[in-house]
Amino acid sequence: MIGHAKTYVGFKDVEGTIPDNDGKKWSAVMEAAFRFWYVKDESGPDGIKIKGTRIYADPMPALGFMLQKGMVSAKDLGLA
Repeated sequence: MIGHAKTYVGFKDVEGTIPDNDGKKWSAVMEAAFRFWYVKDESGPDGIKIKGTRIYADPMPALGFMLQKGMVSAKDLGLA
């Protein structure tokens, strides 16, 4: 099964400006995809269990925010 979601990012002691659907404010938002592998297993709920999970996300919105706020430098990221 594959899913898609917005992943909100917050940093300690940093006030966010991007609201989620519930109105909570975050520092950045990233598009992400989730992939799940299931197997039949009678000991699991409804006879199935999750065998594996993989998360795919673009970190650039969070890294851009961190660069703007001086939390990391281009040198830290190997860009300078």
